Amino acid sequence: MQYRKFCEEEVSILGFGVMRLPILEGDSKKIDVEKTEEMLDYAIEHGVNYIDTAYPYHGGEGEKVVGEYLKKRGIRSLSL
Repeated sequence: MQYRKFCEEEVSILGFGVMRLPILEGDSKKIDVEKTEEMLDYAIEHGVNYIDTAYPYHGGEGEKVVGEYLKKRGIRSLSL
């Protein structure tokens, strides 16, 4: 993975976008948490440390899922 310095941190040039996570029952607010966690695990294991999210993604549920994932994995800080 390649990184660039941003605000004194080394940030991966490839990020993980949260705008379109896998969903259940065709409902964008029902995120497939298991599949999302698999995807995030893969990205992080391969050096991604930039996760792009915003409140409107999945009706506010995207940030919640990513926050719980990071908390569960113990990797909430910017530097992985």
